[in-house]
Amino acid sequence: MSSYIYKSPESYARLMAFYDEHLRRWPVPYESLTVPTRQGNTHLIASGSPEAPPLLLLRGTGGNALLWATSIPYLSQHFRTYALDVIGESGKSAPNRPTYQGPAYGEWLVDVLDALQIERASIAGTSRGGWLTLKMAHFAPERVHSIVPLCAEGIAPIRLQFFWHMLPVLAFPSRKSVSRLLRFLTPAHLPIHAYLVEERVMVYQTFRQSRQRPPLFTDDELRQISAPTLLLYGEQEVVYSLTAVRERVSRLPANFHLDVIPDAGHVLDYDQPERVCARLCAFVESIPWLIP
Repeated sequence: MSSYIYKSPESYARLMAFYDEHLRRWPVPYESLTVPTRQGNTHLIASGSPEAPPLLLLRGTGGNALLWATSIPYLSQHFRTYALDVIGESGKSAPNRPTYQGPAYGEWLVDVLDALQIERASIAGTSRGGWLTLKMAHFAPERVHSIVPLCAEGIAPIRLQFFWHMLPVLAFPSRKSVSRLLRFLTPAHLPIHAYLVEERVMVYQTFRQSRQRPPLFTDDELRQISAPTLLLYGEQEVVYSLTAVRERVSRLPANFHLDVIPDAGHVLDYDQPERVCARLCAFVESIPWLIP
């Protein structure tokens, strides 16, 4: 039982019941699959035609596959989507948390592709999930068609004000503290998404956040990424400085593209789901599926 990353066995049971309840509400037909990897079993939610191009989807710290529910109705019309529960996070995958230094997370994603019998895939990820997409493109370029990191960690330093907003949530996880955090992350003129409040309260009350943080990628590491890369950030991003992101991208090769989504903050696929999905699909579909 994977309770060591949870606050108690009861917390684990609460979160798994929450997961199962909301999985039954997945907005399109799906398969719930578990595949073996060297880091432990990995659970994923597969949707869309098996004949469509494959798209792996990865959420950030403390997240799981269910957070893709708002995007899946659009994305699954274009791709065979595989929304993964990242190992060591709040889903149904193994509780293993390897170090971000070294190849472990790249090896894990290669194992997932092998288990699914996928030679090459596009990969999209939010926040730390965006870091994982970059890691995979650097580690195993021959397995990657294109990547779309959204509000990606690893490009620019995290701003100190984000940590000040996180501390009350980690110390006193309540609907009030979580709502304040989401209000900070969401543009002031937009409503906070109701499911995000419900889901984040459940996770912060039951789950032990990892104390590890992945390193910033160096310029040399990013320049070694050959896959077509679309970096998406919200116009009102508050976790990272957009000025720092733009400056970083200006030093990278032409396969890196940066788009800023208007009227969106850190959780841009909830703030502007149609715009984000349309841009993601247009970019991935513009890249020919050539044999490497």
